[in-house]
Amino acid sequence: MTGEILVVDDTPANVRLLEAILTTHGYTVRAATSGPEALADIEGDSPPDLVLLDIQMPGMNGFEVCRRIREKDALAMLPVIMITASGGSEKLAALDCGADDFIPRPFDQAELLARVRSLLRIKQYHDTIAGQAAEIAAWNRVLEEQVAEQVEEVQHLQRLRHFLAAHVADAVITAGDDALLQPHRREVAIVYCDLRGFTAFASNAEPEEVLFTLLEYHAVVGATVSRFGATVGGFAGDGVMMFFNDPFPCDEPALRAVQATVDMRDALRPVVDGWRERGHKLDAGFAISYGFATLGMIGFEGRYEYTAIGSVANFGKRLCDHAGPGEILISQRVHSAVQDRVEASAQAPLHLRGFDEPAPIWRLERVRETGLPALVTDAGNEEPAVQAPASGGHVEFRLLGPTRMLVNGVEVPLRAARLRHLLSLLLVHRDEISSVDRLVDELWEGNPPESAGAALRVHVSRLRKVLAAVGHDDLLVTRPSGYQLDISSATIDVARFESCTARGQALLNDGDPEGAVESLREALTLWHGEALVDVPASSSVVAEAARLGELRLGVLEDCIEAELACGRHRQVLGELDALVAAHPLRERLWAQRMTALYHSGRQAEALAAYQSLRRKLAEELGLDPSPQLAELHDRILTRTVESV
Repeated sequence: MTGEILVVDDTPANVRLLEAILTTHGYTVRAATSGPEALADIEGDSPPDLVLLDIQMPGMNGFEVCRRIREKDALAMLPVIMITASGGSEKLAALDCGADDFIPRPFDQAELLARVRSLLRIKQYHDTIAGQAAEIAAWNRVLEEQVAEQVEEVQHLQRLRHFLAAHVADAVITAGDDALLQPHRREVAIVYCDLRGFTAFASNAEPEEVLFTLLEYHAVVGATVSRFGATVGGFAGDGVMMFFNDPFPCDEPALRAVQATVDMRDALRPVVDGWRERGHKLDAGFAISYGFATLGMIGFEGRYEYTAIGSVANFGKRLCDHAGPGEILISQRVHSAVQDRVEASAQAPLHLRGFDEPAPIWRLERVRETGLPALVTDAGNEEPAVQAPASGGHVEFRLLGPTRMLVNGVEVPLRAARLRHLLSLLLVHRDEISSVDRLVDELWEGNPPESAGAALRVHVSRLRKVLAAVGHDDLLVTRPSGYQLDISSATIDVARFESCTARGQALLNDGDPEGAVESLREALTLWHGEALVDVPASSSVVAEAARLGELRLGVLEDCIEAELACGRHRQVLGELDALVAAHPLRERLWAQRMTALYHSGRQAEALAAYQSLRRKLAEELGLDPSPQLAELHDRILTRTVESV
């Protein structure tokens, strides 16, 4: 048995004698020559395991030192052996002031070592029990956190499921935050379905019959949403809008939308026959469009909807107005994406309200083959099977949104908030060792509990088990001063985002806007919400999230600049409207919006946008627009804007 022993004696010869005996048997000896010096050592960062304390010392004697030690709760179990040359009265006084044992001088070497070993053994047992108690307390806190999180998940899930497919809602919950649903731009396939003859039917039928009919209709729509993983973007009685590829990407969204619409039409046929038997002239018309839209939540407290806005959504709605009973009309983009796998007939181009040019249209008959990935589940199965990630496969970490870990493209659940927080901190500091002190400080936001060290070990152990379950326990490395993730840049989305961004900006500077758009859009698709959105606001997390957020906004502006250089003024207006609303004082975005409006033939709106910004700057900052923006306003006013 080893340990550190503090010898307190004002006689150097006594100290040397005890040191010679104890060190020979493997103990480490420290010395103090007075009571105050001994107390300073004991109350320091590394208290001894046992104290050998002389009673007779000038100034503060051994009795007073022992009483001071016992006044400290943290030192209550520190073994103290008092050394006395006197008789029974001093022995009683030593026990009365809190000493654990005493030994007379001159002492027997074997007796001294036996008493030291006995008390150190008791101290070791106490330390083990205290450590186990701290571990249990840490685990209890972890379990309490998990229970609280699960209760919150259930409540949050109920709110999300009114517009998301069940498995998509579950995925949002697993991700840890609904920031995925905040405004962003993505390519989606949008399906519109509308009942033909419903207005006349609702005007003449009894309310109970109308409600029963809608319930039959909605049952078919709901089954389609669940089976194909669609996101419901609007549900207004007889009209339904759903889309694919958002908030989570899917393979071949246009083909998935086509298959879902054909299945929904076929499932409605017996329902429509039943309506006709009851004398109701009802049927459904369908339309599918495909392209980039701005997506996000709109509404008010207690009632939100997640929807898509932009020209692709408007096109689909207008196209659905032209679909006859049982007819599925698809746009040119949809037909181009699925033409080899469907049967469709070209229709006469349509003049759709709000669009200048006639639109090529196809009438979809049936799907020859789909080859859809295994996302589709059996009808009525609200909980699709969870695919287990392959052990030892390609690992990927995501911080651009909720913290996620994937193996071979399959997400590894990280439901516990503290576990996600720990992983995020290790990823943020991936190029350096994260010390125990820093992790404790950030995990508990500067107010760690007494057992924070034990709790940290619990969370590190849990993270290591998660990594071990998928064959990657070697990624979490324990260093002498802390922990570190041993990962390459290719495994983390932040590094890939920065690489794509640098490539896109270089292409834009070299006069290749098409290539710049491709690289910058690729960078932006890596985002799934605000960076580190599900991590508490510790100092390094706040700094990294702010850095990444500013970088993302700059990339968005560069991407819009490249889109404008390609002449896509109308296509980016919806995105610019959302960005200006989110960043109302960002002058570059306003300049881009004014430019896009002007080149879309909306000069008056471009000038009005300038005046709107001017008022905002004056009211909130007491400033005028920059000279560059004022110059752009003058050029729009005089119609001398040559290029973006």
